[in-house]
Amino acid sequence: ALGQTMADAGQEPVITEISDIDGVQRLYAILPLWSGSGEVQLRIALGMPVADVYSPVNLTFGLRLGLLLLVVVALTLAAVTLLRGAVLRQVEALVASSDRLAAGDLGARAPATAGIVEFSRLSQTFNNLAAAIEAREEALQDHVDRVESLNRRFAVLSGVNQTIVKATEEQGLFSAICDVAIARGVALAVWIEVINADGTATIAAGAANDKGWPLAAGLRLPGKDDRLTRLRAGHVVRVDLADAGIVGLPFERDARQRGVRHYIGQPIVHGGQVTAALNIYA
Repeated sequence: ALGQTMADAGQEPVITEISDIDGVQRLYAILPLWSGSGEVQLRIALGMPVADVYSPVNLTFGLRLGLLLLVVVALTLAAVTLLRGAVLRQVEALVASSDRLAAGDLGARAPATAGIVEFSRLSQTFNNLAAAIEAREEALQDHVDRVESLNRRFAVLSGVNQTIVKATEEQGLFSAICDVAIARGVALAVWIEVINADGTATIAAGAANDKGWPLAAGLRLPGKDDRLTRLRAGHVVRVDLADAGIVGLPFERDARQRGVRHYIGQPIVHGGQVTAALNIYA
């Protein structure tokens, strides 16, 4: 095989692998020797076993490959550790939010997550569900509050109706109406005032949930205010004390000291004219 390769080498140097007769694979360099006439007179072949030629390369490659594997393993372990910590933190946060929601905290929400798309979607889904539950509970509570309010109003109307049937004189009727409103829990303070010809008002009867309210019958309310003007015109007057500043309502300081939030004034019409008004602090 070597002789034939040398014969076919031509005039150019050749490097090739040849399996010798001893079975060893060798790498040969075949070089032509030129004569003075310019023709190849002789060729020299230098050979080394392939294993000896590549052994330094293989050793270097093996070392680099081993080092690369160590780096990959170290980076993989670090990534797994970091990812595991991130996953655990997000799972724990989601579980904590679920526990709060189950305990009745309707404002519980999962924290915003970043990096893991699946957890971000899961947190968003949880938050949407929690928001829907909160909205449903608020709507249900509003409905319950309305029903309770209607029940209280019905109870007051029923009591007032019975009072009207039983009353024999106007003063007793006014007093009984105020007592019914307090007894039914509709108001913290209530009074009926008679509107005088000069535009002022005088308390005809009053009642409150405590004795600190100055609702004495015959008390003349000072001055002419916008409230009385609107009542005389037949308008219902509503004031939210939680949102309004000082508006000059009767007994307003007493109401604010007791945490009263709402005032309502209802005109009482007799003979086609507003002659009195029912006032409620609730």
